[in-house]
Amino acid sequence: MAMAEVSYDVPSLSLQGEKVRSDIVITYTLDAAQAQASNPYVIGLVEKVSVHRLQTRALDEARQGNTQRLRQVATRLLDLGETDLANTALAEAERVDQGQGLSQAGTKKLTFETRKLTQRLSEDP
Repeated sequence: MAMAEVSYDVPSLSLQGEKVRSDIVITYTLDAAQAQASNPYVIGLVEKVSVHRLQTRALDEARQGNTQRLRQVATRLLDLGETDLANTALAEAERVDQGQGLSQAGTKKLTFETRKLTQRLSEDP
């Protein structure tokens, strides 16, 4: 067992320097199905944060003409049930592939809406 303390800010709620301390208990298993089912809430949290980070890199790479990561973002968004955002990511990838570059509207939507996914973490049960 271990103890962890996390410090965080939530600007939208005017919170700064908040802290949470909790025991960490880790259970190991070789059964992949059991590992995934053990805490779907935590897995969902990790997915939302990672898709936001992936999207940031994807847009940077798309500006250079590489849309592979942007298409990966679309797949991850579909897995999260974010169909509209996934379609936006695919549409932006198509624009880049056709030599048109990223649109300002699509870039803003992906940037801010994936950020909102991480902001909704405190609202989830």
